[in-house]
Amino acid sequence: MISSFLLHALGRYKEAKAHAEIGIELARSLGNSNFYTIIGFFNLGRIAYLMGEYEMSQATIKKALMMRNEWWSGYVAHALGRVEVALGNYKTSETHLQKSLRIFSSLDDQRGVVFALIDLGRLARLCQNYEDAWRCFREAARIADKIRLMSNLLEAIAEAGYLLSLTGRIEQGVEWLTLALNHPTTWQEARDNAARYLVEIQKAHPHLRLTLAQERGSTLDLERIVEWIGQQEVAVN
Repeated sequence: MISSFLLHALGRYKEAKAHAEIGIELARSLGNSNFYTIIGFFNLGRIAYLMGEYEMSQATIKKALMMRNEWWSGYVAHALGRVEVALGNYKTSETHLQKSLRIFSSLDDQRGVVFALIDLGRLARLCQNYEDAWRCFREAARIADKIRLMSNLLEAIAEAGYLLSLTGRIEQGVEWLTLALNHPTTWQEARDNAARYLVEIQKAHPHLRLTLAQERGSTLDLERIVEWIGQQEVAVN
């Protein structure tokens, strides 16, 4: 099962999926508690999501949700929220993501809180509720920096950077996205998102030459970005 998580982090999703399926069968054959099966279903659902197999992802994660475990129910609710966004069910997604945030907060699971905040920020951005999106990314970055979750911090910065580009700070947004894209500790999923956002920005602003902003982004000071985010209550000028 550990190999599935490692392959997932490396972006080798087909291999990760196969390892997750083997892990689930192994946990069942050994008569292990629901805990390991929940982990397997949860990871398989996330991988299916990343492969664009949203209906399979939804069904698999719901299997995990049916196995009662308070801690993992937060991660399962979070994963379901992500799938519902991909399926266009924004209201249902918000319900799941808010539930995950409540569970993580009650259990003082700070990493889980960061996960939930980032996806709530994405959802708010999709709904063009930019102030709420900024507050989510800002708090996610603050917590991730405090407990030194570098990969999550970079993901929050990338998402906040794309939001900046939508609210008029195009070059600054490109700088942040470039930092996340090129940083060695950025997870593959966040790296893929940053690359996609940069393409979308260039398509939306074909007249702008963003090469200099990308060059600056490669040399940004991460701590200064965290400090700047903390000082800005809203992303809109």
